[in-house]
Amino acid sequence: MFPYPYGDGDPFLEYFFHFNIGHNNILCPLKNGLSSECPICEVATDLYNSNDPADKEASKKLYARSRYFGTVLDRADETLTGKYWGFSQGLLIKFSTWLEEDGGDYENFMDFDEGLDLTVFMERSPNKTFPAVMVEPKRRESPLAKSKEDLDAILKSVKPASEMFTPLTTEQIQAKLDEWLNSEDAHTAAPADDSAGVVKGGNGKKEAPAEEKPEKKRRVAKDIEDVFAENFPDA
Repeated sequence: MFPYPYGDGDPFLEYFFHFNIGHNNILCPLKNGLSSECPICEVATDLYNSNDPADKEASKKLYARSRYFGTVLDRADETLTGKYWGFSQGLLIKFSTWLEEDGGDYENFMDFDEGLDLTVFMERSPNKTFPAVMVEPKRRESPLAKSKEDLDAILKSVKPASEMFTPLTTEQIQAKLDEWLNSEDAHTAAPADDSAGVVKGGNGKKEAPAEEKPEKKRRVAKDIEDVFAENFPDA
């Protein structure tokens, strides 16, 4: 992982999305400063202001939630192409703590010359749609690139964040919202799971009794796109 090349000093990016709207992750035009209105935010606010407790609970499904992004290089990729990795608030806090810890073991983990590679693990739980993502830094420092030319190539390969997502128009968002509101999913989808920083799917299945739950499976991710696709499939 390395600092966002186009930033003003902040190595990470924050974007707001509406999850649980069908199979869509919708960039919120209001919270991201792209527009003065958002149909989904309006419905969420109306539900929250209702006197019906069920409406207030339903509003939690609709409010925009943060997703954080950093720029990374997959060591398995020989093309020296930088990529964006979306991660949860929990990982943001971990990374920020490392950077801010004066004299800590990992404060330079994003340094171009003396940084630390990260090993990414995914741990699946039977009651969650998406796996929990964990990272562990390597013990030895390693440069991001072998030469200045390679480093320049990596940095230039990263597209500006404004090109990461194509914002939907108000009409397009309204159409997706109407489709979802008229579907069965609107009544069964679960709210986002903040503990893992990903969305909990609404499959309507009951959790198995504790004694029937299989053990959690932990595996090393094949590459950063593997993690990104499983945790943020529509980004």
